[in-house]
Amino acid sequence: MVKVLNYVFGWNWDLEVIDQGREQDQVWVKAKLTVKSPKGEQIIKTQFGRADIKYKRGTKEMLDYGNDLKSATSDALKKCASLIGIGSDIYGKMEFKQEAGIEVQPQKPHKPTEDPKLPTIQEDRPLKPGQTIGPDGKPGYKCADGDEIISEAEYQYSMRIFKLPLCREHQKDHGKK
Repeated sequence: MVKVLNYVFGWNWDLEVIDQGREQDQVWVKAKLTVKSPKGEQIIKTQFGRADIKYKRGTKEMLDYGNDLKSATSDALKKCASLIGIGSDIYGKMEFKQEAGIEVQPQKPHKPTEDPKLPTIQEDRPLKPGQTIGPDGKPGYKCADGDEIISEAEYQYSMRIFKLPLCREHQKDHGKK
């Protein structure tokens, strides 16, 4: 999710945990995701995330409460990002949508100066014929029977067997014909 947010918004986003708590064997956090367009427009989404508390085997002694909170925060980030269409291939397989007239386009990533170890996206990576960039920022191929983006391996297999670029689900359908 972080990689996609970085790709789409060029590191111009922030996540803030605004509340947290515990109920029985779960922790929860309320987080606020703020993304900014190059024009300075902001999209703010707030959502809850949760995680099960992990215990040492056979006891009620918590293993690592901090990790449980991090898991809940990651869950909240995914849910916030899904509200702006990121991860829609996972959360409902819907197309990205334009909401409130704000068009979200992939931005050229900003080069972070404070930490050169941060991952960057290859800007001049040539695409093979028929390839497109998927929502995860990686090259892939569009399924002939849907909007899914398939990997190089799925593409090669599908072309060899079905003579069409098909996702696994549609490969099953073509296998029945």
